[in-house]
Amino acid sequence: DEALDEIKRLAEECDNLKGFLVIHSCQGGTGAGFGSFILSQLSIISKGLQIIEALVVPSPDLVNGPLEIYNFGGYFYNARSDGNMSIWFNNQGLYDVLDKINVKNPDFEQINEVIATVLSTFLLGMREKGSSDFSNFSGYSSLESITQNLVPFPKVKYVSVSVAPLICRENLYSSPILQNFEV
Repeated sequence: DEALDEIKRLAEECDNLKGFLVIHSCQGGTGAGFGSFILSQLSIISKGLQIIEALVVPSPDLVNGPLEIYNFGGYFYNARSDGNMSIWFNNQGLYDVLDKINVKNPDFEQINEVIATVLSTFLLGMREKGSSDFSNFSGYSSLESITQNLVPFPKVKYVSVSVAPLICRENLYSSPILQNFEV
């Protein structure tokens, strides 16, 4: 209840709140159980606001125990009717992305950085209104337009996102893609 009270307090301080972006994992009990609870409560208290969920789903190759798949199944059953759109990140896919850019044994910070980069790029059109370079970048100018264009039916709310090219931060300035740009 404390977390929900804090979310309500912060939402009341906003001038023009349009929705929520909920980012979590659904492999463990906290991410699955607490994430499901927050999503269901947000759906109840935020009528008319968009709720976009980004979650890391378990991979059969990286399962530490049988409970991870069980937690995901319970989470999915409870949360399928909450929120307007759900963006899934496969846990193994995140490790594979980091492996392709030569990051060995990534930690949570590096994995979270990939998720943050993808979501930031995904929502770029919403943040860069009025900029001639970015105004039509993604074609979406609000959370509502994103969900209206990407979710054909409320029960088909699961989308996939990607980012290319993949460049390691250390190699960013030596990349042939960026040689002709001033950074």
